[in-house]
Amino acid sequence: MKFCCDGQSTIAYLSSVSTDVKYHTSCCILELSLPNMHGAELVDLLRELEDLEHLKFVVFSGSIDSLTEEHVRMLNGCRTVKKPSSLLEVQEQFWEIFSSCEGASRQLRPI
Repeated sequence: MKFCCDGQSTIAYLSSVSTDVKYHTSCCILELSLPNMHGAELVDLLRELEDLEHLKFVVFSGSIDSLTEEHVRMLNGCRTVKKPSSLLEVQEQFWEIFSSCEGASRQLRPI
């Protein structure tokens, strides 16, 4: 698991890692309100990176209801969870996403 503090560091990290790391990176979890770019813009940029076509996105945000048409287009296909959400809801979302990734059911167990 890798944590990045903003959109630029996320792009820099995923642009610099090996193809093998990209292949084993299955999910990107992000907030829409990032310090240096909107989360929808980050999703749009990450989708353009080579070897990340399989990447799934989960967006946690309190501002999902106020997205512009352009941001909705950028987030097409992303799973969204509106904050505030309960810890149980977050756990269920993570488990559902991770268990759908290849090989994850052997490696992950629900808490």
